[in-house]
Order: sequence, then structure tokens, then C-alpha cells
Amino acid sequence: MPTKTGKGFVDYVLWGDDGKPLAVVEAKRTQRDARDGQQQAKLYADALEKQFSRRPVIFYTNGYETYLWDDGLGYPPRQVQGFFTKDELFWHIRQRAGRLSLTGTPVNEKIAGRPYQLRAIKRVGETFERDRGRQALLVMATGTGKTRTTVALVDQLVKAGWAQRVLFRYFDSLLLGLTATPKDEIDHNTYKLFAMEDGVPTDSYDLQEAAEGYLVLPKAAKVPLKFMEQASGTTTSRRRRRPSGTPRSGLRTVTSRTRWAGMR
Repeated sequence: MPTKTGKGFVDYVLWGDDGKPLAVVEAKRTQRDARDGQQQAKLYADALEKQFSRRPVIFYTNGYETYLWDDGLGYPPRQVQGFFTKDELFWHIRQRAGRLSLTGTPVNEKIAGRPYQLRAIKRVGETFERDRGRQALLVMATGTGKTRTTVALVDQLVKAGWAQRVLFRYFDSLLLGLTATPKDEIDHNTYKLFAMEDGVPTDSYDLQEAAEGYLVLPKAAKVPLKFMEQASGTTTSRRRRRPSGTPRSGLRTVTSRTRWAGMR
């Protein structure tokens, strides 16, 4: 430690069953910013790594806010809701040497093999691995295979050792969003949810692109509705019986509607 004696006192160390440190915790007073303990916690982690040949996961907190910093995986610090369990910490440490490159892990094209699907999966992999991002957003037109793209991506993440279990909800892990209709309004902004610039998702493809060789674009077709025709006939009959001088009604009857049809 960079002190006069070369020694220091860690607030808390979370130990593994093998007698080696899994995590170090730097605790600050509640009136101080938890981030004031970041550098101090790093120095403790450096010393423990030198002594035990294992770099622990770093936590620093003031009791109200808690930050996790797994610099062994190259990710920046992030705020979390609490401390991880022993098994979760061990899995994080094991990932450092055990997980494979996503760019080198093939995608199962039997699940999702269309060019735009493969491109989307590649962009998510680059975001997680190269850019060290933890959130990705794919904008995909309805009917172009969001489910298959997601399943193929999950299959790749599991095979490469990046994920054990996947939940379709938000929790402290890699986050992937898929939508056909992203919003950028003030009260409901999809891009801000994923910490992205408005209108700039991880990847996107529209229906026109997806339809090239795979889908048939929808065509508008008028479909007469029997009950509307009957309603129209009733209205016409009533109009014929309307006494002279009676004001006309402002209502208008719609006799057909538009239906969209598409084929895979």
C-alpha cells in the first residue's frame, strides 16, 4: 500500500471457499459520495491480487449508493442495488479467463441466418465485447424475426460463456432491447432507457430491407363488412322516410375498411 508503513486496512473482504478473496468493499460515511472510495478500493484490490494471485471484484458504498467495478473484465464502474452472492462473485471471476470471444463464436444460422439478423447479432457482440457496453438496442420491423434473432443471440452468449441464464426483464447484467417502434418522447424515451443517443440504436432494419428475398410486402385490400352494409342500407331507408323539412344528420357511414396482409 502507498502509505508510510506500506500497510493498510480493508473495510471488508468477501472470501471464497478456497481461501482467496472474491471481493473487496470500501465503505464510506453516509454523508460522503460513495465514489470517493473508488481509488482506495482499487489499491486494496491491487494488494490482494499481489498476495493471493487473484484480483477481487471491487465494491464501494456509502450505505445509500453502491458501485461495482470489475476492472478484471475491463468494464467501467456501475451502480448496483447491493452486493453479489458468493456464487455470483465466483462466476464473475471465472469469466475473466473462461469466456470466449463473441466475434469468434459462430451463430447458429438454422435459428437466424438472414443477413440482417446476422448483422444485428454481430453488432450486439461488438457492443458487449469491443466497446465494453452493457446495453444494446435493436430496432427491427414487425414480422422480420425478432424472436429468432434473440434466440440465436442467447445461444451464442451461452456457448461463449457470457451467460448462464437469460431473463426477459431488467436486472444487473447485459441488457438487450428489441422493438419495432422506438419512442423518443420526453415522458417515454426508449433510447434513454438504453443510454443511447436519440435515433441511434445498436442496429436497425426496416421492413423494406427485410423483405428483400425473405418477406412479401403488405398490400392494402378493401374488405366489405356485411354488418356495415346493412347499417348503410338501414340509414338509406330511414333517409327516404325523412319528413320534409327535417334537418339532415351529420353522421357518415363507413362501408368498408382496410386490412393489411403479409406473408413470410
